[in-house]
Amino acid sequence: MNAFFRFTCLASVGIIAAVRVSAQPVTITSFGANGQLTVSAPIGSDSSVEWSPVLGTNASWSSRWDFLTVVRSTNATMTLNVPMFYRVSCYTNGLFWPLKPGSAFVFAVSNALNETTTQNIKVLGRCYVPEFTNYYGIFSEGDANVTGGVSGGTMLARSDDQGVWFMDDPQTHFESQEFFRGTVGSMITNSRNVRIAIDAIETVTVPAGTFTNCYKFHKTQLGTSDPNPYWYEWFKPGQGMVQWEDHYVNPANAAPVVYRLQSYSGL
Repeated sequence: MNAFFRFTCLASVGIIAAVRVSAQPVTITSFGANGQLTVSAPIGSDSSVEWSPVLGTNASWSSRWDFLTVVRSTNATMTLNVPMFYRVSCYTNGLFWPLKPGSAFVFAVSNALNETTTQNIKVLGRCYVPEFTNYYGIFSEGDANVTGGVSGGTMLARSDDQGVWFMDDPQTHFESQEFFRGTVGSMITNSRNVRIAIDAIETVTVPAGTFTNCYKFHKTQLGTSDPNPYWYEWFKPGQGMVQWEDHYVNPANAAPVVYRLQSYSGL
């Protein structure tokens, strides 16, 4: 199981002091006067730079900037907490889904009726939800309907190195886990009453290339009378979805609808 490690650099007085809290090979190697921070970290890890106005027990580390924008003056002078000290937060095994702003994915879609179309997914940016104290990636999903038309919308998702969660309803902050790291046979039932099992860890070849160590998730919608309420999703950690086979479709004679990654960019 991968851990989440942080390393601190004292920047305000020009002193580099990397604090090692683990044997993992992650260090801040320099922080130059020109504002360039250099970090040594494992290839494939995902890092974030965080800041605090103070050190010690009162330190409040953050990578947010929203409270430093649109600051209204209510007095002739005001005091703001601004970055003085920096640290690097690193998932040494990488995020399960990086949700990198600007990354985009195109899927080739076909069904049993030989109808074809494409689906486009793009990560638009990030937002912070205070009630969850979590950051979410904002992504748009054009849901391809091979029997005609395209629907979809904007969704929120977050990831750590162990899984991915979707916010299904931003108004009620209803969140469900959709992917997780585990062994073959592992199983959960999420808050949408979907049973998710890891059927296999496989190599998958799609038009975008060959992807090794993909989790094959078998998902079943519980509590429905539909005869085929299940689908399969092949997910490559650090990459995202590479293939999806949906049997939970209408009309039933169009099943399965198969989504295969055609191209991607921005990772």
